[in-house]
Amino acid sequence: MTDASLAPENDELPLLLVVIDDSEESTVALNYACARAKATACRVALLRVIEPDNFMHWASLREMAEQEAREEANHLLARNSADVVRLSGREPVNFVRFGNRADAILELISERREIVVFILAAAKGENPGPLVSSLARNLINQSRVPITVVPPTMTQQDIDRQFVVNTAQSE
Repeated sequence: MTDASLAPENDELPLLLVVIDDSEESTVALNYACARAKATACRVALLRVIEPDNFMHWASLREMAEQEAREEANHLLARNSADVVRLSGREPVNFVRFGNRADAILELISERREIVVFILAAAKGENPGPLVSSLARNLINQSRVPITVVPPTMTQQDIDRQFVVNTAQSE
């Protein structure tokens, strides 16, 4: 497990957890999380889960593959971290975990009490995607935090409208 260090002044802020991969739905979830974090004084937590390769039988090959996967995960998180800062105004907290995705999510939520919401997006089409499908079976009943599923067709404009404060009504 690799956890990025928290900035001291932001340690107390609640975290909105997003699983990061190269999927389109990951980007939608990240954009939603950033807008919500900015509107609610939260930080975004990025999680990259590296699922084990069952075909690596030799320890040296497995270790090399895990090291490569960790480096790729850190690069992916770094690229997404720049977007988080730009969109939310705050540095994210980054996590890399090895293992089953659902188990890794539950373990992280259990360990880090400052995580208050888990955000993900459904995939386009009839099948909502592997993460949402896994949630339906495993995480929903075991998670201590609410789970927000963002529709896959939600645009940045739609997301922004969710968190705009109407100043005309408050005057």
